[in-house]
Amino acid sequence: MDLFGKAIVTMLQKAAELSSKEWATTTTLAINLSHQLRVTEDRIKKSQSEIEHFEHRAVRAETWIQWFQRELRHKLMAQR
Repeated sequence: MDLFGKAIVTMLQKAAELSSKEWATTTTLAINLSHQLRVTEDRIKKSQSEIEHFEHRAVRAETWIQWFQRELRHKLMAQR
């Protein structure tokens, strides 16, 4: 192999090494991002569940307050 051929082979080897390193870095990044996405999705599901729970509690509280107001009005009217 002549000098030109060796230079080409050397450049191809360096390109392959760089490509391999970039692939490894990209793969690691993709795995980390995938994990973060799953964690975030779990947090979102938990938050949605908590929102539904507190919405239900708020509806029950509003219903109770309305009932209490009606009872109070009836008792006050009865005293007149």
